Amino acid sequence: MESAQSTEEKFDTAVGIVFNNWTALKLCLEHGQGGNTVDAHTKLLALLSEVKSCFAKDPNLHWSDLADLLADYLDTEFDTLLEDESENEVAAHICELFKQLAAGNDLEVTDQLTRFPVTSSIFCQQAAPAGAASLAQCVAMSASSNSNCAIPEENEQVEDVDPGWTVVKRR
Repeated sequence: MESAQSTEEKFDTAVGIVFNNWTALKLCLEHGQGGNTVDAHTKLLALLSEVKSCFAKDPNLHWSDLADLLADYLDTEFDTLLEDESENEVAAHICELFKQLAAGNDLEVTDQLTRFPVTSSIFCQQAAPAGAASLAQCVAMSASSNSNCAIPEENEQVEDVDPGWTVVKRR
């Protein structure tokens, strides 16, 4: 039943799906930039919490402010400098999904999320169901899970700048 799920749960899942399609973030996780699996999962949940906090403070958050947060977070928590500007696209998707969910356009959000190559949340290993009524199911499971499913699906060149740092370049 759709009404049983909160907008916040749906937003959590939507952000998880966007993150699971973000190659730079997935490369960070694959290369251990976030620490072990438990630490990386904790950092991902903290990033989700920061994103939600930004929208709680300002429901009209501009995508560029969110992009700055994402880039800074990857820099500080995952020792990764983004040169491909992918944080802009990720932030724009998240802002659009937030606006759609806030307006009650759950079906539009589901339609947008099913267009992504990966339709599962990064916060769990189970695929997100196609229906809007079940978008939040796998985020709820993430509270009891300490694993993530961040396995890159495409190869990107990664350049080591200094030990512990990774630079993601524009294609």
